[in-house]
Amino acid sequence: MIEIGHVPAEGLIIIRATGQVSQKDYERAIPELDQAFGACPGRLRALVILDDAQGCDLAKLWQELAFDRDHPADFARIAVLGNTRLEGWGGPVPGNVTNAQIAFFTIDEMDRARAWVVAD
Repeated sequence: MIEIGHVPAEGLIIIRATGQVSQKDYERAIPELDQAFGACPGRLRALVILDDAQGCDLAKLWQELAFDRDHPADFARIAVLGNTRLEGWGGPVPGNVTNAQIAFFTIDEMDRARAWVVAD
């Protein structure tokens, strides 16, 4: 499952992938992401939470949600949270297609990750 949230005042998009992630989950998430992009002007910040997501890693999520194609320069910072720091490294790091700062955190570092991603 993929859930999308946004905090327009902070220019923050929150993407949470949990459990088994299917192609339908990606397809349902794209309109929600488009809405979040419209609600958050300027370069965005993303909090990407990979919470025991099966069949999902950061590289696949990035590609399937079309960030690499549609939004390569729209992010300032991206914080990725996983059960381990290595969970986000399931493939090529999105830094290959974005100039955003990217940092990895464990799930129990949620407060630290959020503080980092919204900092100037």
